[in-house]
Amino acid sequence: MPPAKPRPGSTCSMPGTSRNSIRRVSARRWGWTEALTLLVSQTHAPDDVYEAVKAQFKPKEIVDLTLLISTINAWNRTRDRLPRRASGGRQAKGGVSSSSS
Repeated sequence: MPPAKPRPGSTCSMPGTSRNSIRRVSARRWGWTEALTLLVSQTHAPDDVYEAVKAQFKPKEIVDLTLLISTINAWNRTRDRLPRRASGGRQAKGGVSSSSS
């Protein structure tokens, strides 16, 4: 089966979608990411952000997106707390390199 062609006037390569709908989906993903990353540590994810995500995604997609965001946040927080190698990386507290060379 040949690939579907974009609608006339659309510059989007995904059939049946427009740039605006892709931007809307992307904005909701980023809004949810921002809410979980920055705001949850202070309070909770705002209801309006959740409602926007809920309007765009199925429940399983929300769970998958939330788990992905949580996993990335966990790795970032772990990485940020580990000392970096002396080869151009961050040093441990006190200015002592964490390299074993």
